[in-house]
Amino acid sequence: MFKTYGVRVRAKQNLADGKPFDLKLIDYITYNPNYSEHKLDLLIERASKMWNQIPNVDSWLSEIRGGVNG
Repeated sequence: MFKTYGVRVRAKQNLADGKPFDLKLIDYITYNPNYSEHKLDLLIERASKMWNQIPNVDSWLSEIRGGVNG
């Protein structure tokens, strides 16, 4: 009777509390819970190496998001 979907949206984020607002629906995504555990582990390993090269992740993310570094 029901089918699970994901959604792609565009939104703004409140920098004070982190909550999204002004959401706009972009697309529906068919939910597919099947994935390769091995491929996921490889992606996490690759991403971890890259994240370790960033000295201050919080500042970097704030800068990417257009926020003010505090």
